[in-house]
Amino acid sequence: MGFLRFSCSRFPNIGTGRGPGGKFLGLLVLKRKKRRLKPKHRRTREPSMRGDDGSSFSEKQLIAFLLDLIFAGTDTTSNTLLFAFLHLMTHPDVQERCQKEIDEVLGEKEQASFEDRHMMPYTQAMIHEAQRLADMAPLAIFHTTTKDTRLMGYDIPKGTLIIPNLSSVLNEESQWKFPHDFNPSNFLNDQGEFVKPEAFMPFSAGARVCLGEGLARMELFLILVTLLRRFKFFWPEDAGVPDYTPIFGVVQRPKPYRLGVRLRGSGDATLGACGTGLHQQMAV
Repeated sequence: MGFLRFSCSRFPNIGTGRGPGGKFLGLLVLKRKKRRLKPKHRRTREPSMRGDDGSSFSEKQLIAFLLDLIFAGTDTTSNTLLFAFLHLMTHPDVQERCQKEIDEVLGEKEQASFEDRHMMPYTQAMIHEAQRLADMAPLAIFHTTTKDTRLMGYDIPKGTLIIPNLSSVLNEESQWKFPHDFNPSNFLNDQGEFVKPEAFMPFSAGARVCLGEGLARMELFLILVTLLRRFKFFWPEDAGVPDYTPIFGVVQRPKPYRLGVRLRGSGDATLGACGTGLHQQMAV
């Protein structure tokens, strides 16, 4: 996430209590400052206390790492979940099939574990299909060539900015059975087993693939399975026509929509509908 560290150097107010997000990060850093640090820790925490041990960690880097955690580790997963619920509400047949599989696999188990995914091929396929259509980071993270490179007959000089186009593979018609539709069959073979095509790369590709891929996959599976096990999600009658067009940004997010929720069993008691969007309050 080097571009976030670049942003910190270009926007010096970050972490000072001024500007968007500054107060939040500033409070975190200030709270940390108030703690008494042991001398051996101060040598790596404060520039004036550093010795000759080669440490380069600074407060600016601390703030950059906090930004990495907030934007890369939280925003992407939460927006992927919003896309997943949007598709599940408008494809009740897919939701019901996932819930049936979840019920069969978990049975009387108190809670799901990440290992349960191996026995839930359809649910796995649904989650991956939601990620594919969410196309969370269509341009991934920009890279730069470190040396003169030749690729497919093209000469790429050292220092060239490389912008990968992940959307091109996530929607490539030659790579997917249903490239423009929400259909978990894109990740199932003829025997109903889960398969992951090479064209599936929402976390980018290569040596600098997203470091949070493992955490994101675990979060998406456990959150969706836990919620689908207990709740039924539906499109409210007065919510209008679903709009799948994303709002483009550093990461994509769905347009604001209303989410209907019912408790499974107990007569399908309706919990209500809640809005989602930039200023939503998700209360399930």
